[in-house]
Amino acid sequence: MQIGINPATGNMPIRSKVGVGDSTAAGIVLSLARGKPLAEAALFGVAAGAAAVMTPGTELCRREDVERLYRQMIETGSKNIHSLLRGILCHKESGHACP
Repeated sequence: MQIGINPATGNMPIRSKVGVGDSTAAGIVLSLARGKPLAEAALFGVAAGAAAVMTPGTELCRREDVERLYRQMIETGSKNIHSLLRGILCHKESGHACP
């Protein structure tokens, strides 16, 4: 079994890599549709992608896993990731407005 890095808690088993990109994109789009800032949406997308590797076969991410991982990322100091993403996404040359 492969072990991957969970952005919130460290190592986690990789059951399948199928749908990781789709889950990441869906997490970002869902967050943006809910009116979240781009950097926050990117974090939610990371949580969705991480949750997808936890499911076997062709299953996509599970809502409860995504929400738990997202909360863990926020609670465990992933604000550094949030700041980094904000810096990247809101860079002057990107054309995106920074809140």
